[in-house]
Amino acid sequence: MGKQKWIRILLCCECCLFFMLGIPGCSGQAPYKQPVSSSSIASQLETAEFYQDEQLHFTFQIPLCWVSQDSLYTQETIFDESSQNGYTSFYYAHDPSIPLLRIFRESQKYSSHEFSAQFSSFCKGQSVFFLRESNGGYYYAVLPENCSLPIGKEADLYNSMALSENDVKRRFSIES
Repeated sequence: MGKQKWIRILLCCECCLFFMLGIPGCSGQAPYKQPVSSSSIASQLETAEFYQDEQLHFTFQIPLCWVSQDSLYTQETIFDESSQNGYTSFYYAHDPSIPLLRIFRESQKYSSHEFSAQFSSFCKGQSVFFLRESNGGYYYAVLPENCSLPIGKEADLYNSMALSENDVKRRFSIES
């Protein structure tokens, strides 16, 4: 086994242990853990692959923790050709109804509050922030604030994949 593979395995184990010990005991659903330190695998800018969205004209660097031996995320893009608006959703692969991140392209500029109100079906209980502007398009990101999985291994894995606002901003770029 190569040195890089061992490093990845050790980092994944450390991250899982961090989240297992950091989750408070409660009944019901596990809280979503935003990464708070640079030791989080998700916050490292190491990249497993690049996602290039040709319709919405952006590139996103997929974090290593989203891709292990199997891909831990799925992706879906919705695009309206007439308005050039749309969004790409990245979902947790073990439960494709649970988003990890959504990136929107809109032709209108909104404040985070206005965007959240306008797109409440996508943004309820989630954090909205502005990414960038390019060629009359405005890019926004939406991150979950809560993990809807019951406490356990799945919630721990999902939480280990959490990205912060800064992580998303560093990984996002607009195609020329």
